[in-house]
Amino acid sequence: HRSTEDRVAIVALLVTGGPANLAAHELWDRLPVKPHTKSKRTRTLINARDLLPESPDYFRYRGSLTTPPCSENVDWLILRTPVTFSDNQIVRLRGIMGENARPVQVRNGRYLLQSIGE
Repeated sequence: HRSTEDRVAIVALLVTGGPANLAAHELWDRLPVKPHTKSKRTRTLINARDLLPESPDYFRYRGSLTTPPCSENVDWLILRTPVTFSDNQIVRLRGIMGENARPVQVRNGRYLLQSIGE
């Protein structure tokens, strides 16, 4: 998400192998086939909440993009509870998104904040 002041925030969802994710399955035929391309079927209605874990707990820190241009001053919100995707779903997403282009960075005095409940 980019604000009108050009600030960037990213909500990250952790994924682990397990049963297929039914909400993600709804999007499958609308995903692009290759990285950096668009799907021909781009319009669909979904409830993004169906893709999220039950717990709203998260970590927050100020970091950078993990793909070029690796811009700094990005507000990351990482949901603490992973959701499950099947192995096939994970392989398909990796084929579209690729791997992170930036290695793990040292904290350099950055704060890692944690939500503490509702």
